[in-house]
Amino acid sequence: MICLRGMLGHKSIRTTQIYAKIVASKVSEDMQVLKQRFNLKLPESNLSRQTG
Repeated sequence: MICLRGMLGHKSIRTTQIYAKIVASKVSEDMQVLKQRFNLKLPESNLSRQTG
């Protein structure tokens, strides 16, 4: 994340973290649209799985 902050020119790591969250949620939304559009059965993301 620190390297990304430098590449983007952000002074604060918090700014980079905000953008990272926005990008992650946008990718998730776009994948859901594609799934619905093409009626695909996509594997669950590792992030949404619960371990136990």
